[in-house]
Amino acid sequence: MTIENIGYILEVLKCGSISSAANKLFMSQPLLSQKIRNIEQELGIVIFNRYSTPISLTYAGEIFVKYAEEIIESKCNLCKEIEDINGGHSGRLRIGVSTHRALYTLPQLLSEYRKEYPAVDVNIMDYSLTTFTDALLADQVDLAMISHGKINKNLEYTFLRRDKVILVGGLNTQIAQQFPVGETISIKQAENEKFVSVQEKFGFRMNQSEIFKAGGIDPEIVLETFNIDLACRLAIVSDFVSLCPEAHPLETQFLKKDSFYCYIKEQEYTRNFSICYRKGIFLPKYMRAFIEMAVKLYRES
Repeated sequence: MTIENIGYILEVLKCGSISSAANKLFMSQPLLSQKIRNIEQELGIVIFNRYSTPISLTYAGEIFVKYAEEIIESKCNLCKEIEDINGGHSGRLRIGVSTHRALYTLPQLLSEYRKEYPAVDVNIMDYSLTTFTDALLADQVDLAMISHGKINKNLEYTFLRRDKVILVGGLNTQIAQQFPVGETISIKQAENEKFVSVQEKFGFRMNQSEIFKAGGIDPEIVLETFNIDLACRLAIVSDFVSLCPEAHPLETQFLKKDSFYCYIKEQEYTRNFSICYRKGIFLPKYMRAFIEMAVKLYRES
C-alpha cells in the first residue's frame, strides 16, 4: 500500500462516490474500483459501504481514514520541512481573508512580502467569516486572518490586534448633526437611526447584535448586504448608518472620507483579530515570515 493509494481512498470519501473521484483523478472507474479492492484485500477489511449515497465508511474504514489523514499530513509536513532546510524561499501560500480586510491592508502587506519572497505563489481566498475555520481544517487555506471570540482547539492563533467598532453614515443623518467626526459615543445615541447591516450568516452580525443589546436598542435595519464595505458605502450615500470593525486604520480610511464616523463606546463586545493555522502542521520559513510581517503591520499601527 502506497501513499498514492491512500490518497485514492481519501479522494473517494471527499467526492462522495467512486465515479466522481475517478473523474477528478483522470482515471477510469473500473481501475479506481480495483485499486480500492486491492487495498481492502491487503488489509482484510471493507472500507466503504458502497450501496449508500453518498458513499460512507464502515467502522474499519473510519479507523483507516483516521490514520490515513495523519499519514498524508505527516508527508506534507516532511516536504515542507525539507523545503525549509533547502532555503524556504519558494512554495505556495494560500491566505483566507475577508474582502473588507483584503481591500486595504493586504496590498501593503503583500508589497513588502513579495520583495523578500518573490518565488512564493500567493493565492488569496475570500470566505465569509463563518467558513474560515472550516477552510483551515479542510486544508483549503494555509493561513486565515479572522476576527474571533471563541478559540478552536484545533487551531493555533497569533494575535494581531483588538477590533474597534466604528459607526459610519451620511453627513445628513441626525447623529452627524449632534456629534463631531471621530467622537466616541454610546450606541444608544444612534437608536433612532436607520441601519444598513451585513446578513445574519456573517460573523460580524452577531457582534453587532451584542452591541445593540448592550446599549438597550433595537434599531430599524432597512437593508442587508453580503459585504461589510458595501453596507457602509450604501449607508453613507443613503444617509443611513452602519457598523464596521476596524483592526487597522487602513481598513476604514476610504470610508471615513466625505462621511460621518464615530467610535462606539461598547468595545467590550468586540473581538480579537488574529492570523491562524491548523495545529500540527509545519510552517515553512515563507509562511512564518508572512505572519511576522502581519504582526508588525497591525501592532505598530
